[in-house]
Amino acid sequence: MQTSHHPLATFLLALISVLPVQAQAPAGPKIMLAPPTGQVVWSIRYTYQKPVQEIAKEKKEDLAAKSLEMSDLTRPDKVRFVIRNPVSSRIVDVEGGAKEEAYYFGNFEFRIASKTKEILMTDLDSYPSADQLFRKRFPGVDWAKPKLFVRIEDAHGEPCAYFRDGNPAKLDPKSEVMDDIMDSSKYQIREAWFSVKTGLPVAFKVGDTLAKYAFEAPQTAEVAIPPSVRDKINEYGRYQAYVKQRAASASNAP
Repeated sequence: MQTSHHPLATFLLALISVLPVQAQAPAGPKIMLAPPTGQVVWSIRYTYQKPVQEIAKEKKEDLAAKSLEMSDLTRPDKVRFVIRNPVSSRIVDVEGGAKEEAYYFGNFEFRIASKTKEILMTDLDSYPSADQLFRKRFPGVDWAKPKLFVRIEDAHGEPCAYFRDGNPAKLDPKSEVMDDIMDSSKYQIREAWFSVKTGLPVAFKVGDTLAKYAFEAPQTAEVAIPPSVRDKINEYGRYQAYVKQRAASASNAP
């Protein structure tokens, strides 16, 4: 028995048959952009193409005018992240031997000021940096998306999934009209490598700066919190308890 088709259906079938087949974009390898649950410990070590002494020569007028200090030019050499419950930490070894410490409890950062040693408390809902959000996503690689996957390659001592954001042939477009307010990082090539075996980040590169990940075995001991930071965290905890008590009393009031 022969089946007849409506003229419109016949036209649509004929149209579909001559249209080019749209290939599905590859999903890319599975990678981890956020730390796994539980205790996680890792470090990021940075390598810079231009030494800080060369940068200081370029900024000698600003340094002489005291509009800049040498401490403003120093960069992280190594950053160690520890995710634990209830307190996590981020310890930065800065070029020249200085150290910066920050501790995280709830949604707040408790950072020790380098000069005054004052405890600076920051609400992470207010414009946090990528490093401050390390408990939610790995710094330096959170931009990696399936469409930016390039290839599988041997890099940094193991097979890696390589991602790139930006066109190497078009670096710093109109750099002569950029001003101090604009974010120059968006004109740089961003690269990231993830382990094929584990999916964890291995390294990333922004411009000429290379950063390498190194994961450690989870710690069994709690994060060692300086007494001044512990006091500030306890003060915050008491205040939060007071706020909750006031809110509960207000809701129960007649």
